[in-house]
Amino acid sequence: MDQRNEASPLHLSYKPKVPILFLTNVSETGPIEQYIEKVKIQQQQAASNEMLEQIYLPALWQIGREGHNLVNEEERISAMQSLLLWMQFQTFITVRRIDNTRPPKSAPKSHPVPTKLTTKEAKQYNIDSEAYMCTIVDSNEVFGTFTLNIVEEQLKNFGIKYRRPFYLKILDTEEILEVRLAVFPFVDVPLNVLIAFCEPNFNYTIISQNTFEFKNLLNRYKVKLQDRVLLFS
Repeated sequence: MDQRNEASPLHLSYKPKVPILFLTNVSETGPIEQYIEKVKIQQQQAASNEMLEQIYLPALWQIGREGHNLVNEEERISAMQSLLLWMQFQTFITVRRIDNTRPPKSAPKSHPVPTKLTTKEAKQYNIDSEAYMCTIVDSNEVFGTFTLNIVEEQLKNFGIKYRRPFYLKILDTEEILEVRLAVFPFVDVPLNVLIAFCEPNFNYTIISQNTFEFKNLLNRYKVKLQDRVLLFS
């Protein structure tokens, strides 16, 4: 929690009274490790003073991909199950430090498969190059992002390179968007440009905006689930 601009920031006691399990991307473990070290100090002081105060030393389960809350369902479920057991039995049966990275799953059979179009086939959509016909298979109303059913390997095989622009044509509106393939923390692409990065469940491609503010792309570009989108470079 960023409290730098808070008039009355919260102050931590470093004495957690309930089990805590941090499920965290590798790029964001630093502050958590610092917190855990301070909890250790409080534990040691309580033990040396023969205090009966219960202090729970948190667990840190690391996810070996860069990102912020970029974890998949299996990673979340395994961590939650372990935490619930720890709470239920009130004794530490959870591994305190582990790499809990799980690979993306295969795409659901109910999802459409992206289709590669030849230059001749793409011409009917006024595109003068090869293209992929993709579908929006997910969206996030909070962050205003949307997800295409094309995976990272397909993008790279299609010649899409990091930081270099490629294009999306929303067929319903005919609008063309310029996007750049990026990796967290997105500092190597300009602010406010559209970016693409891979989500962790199926390795699909999320389209977002590189900004510190929430800007709803769904409303701006009038896109919705099952819309068809042409991807080309």
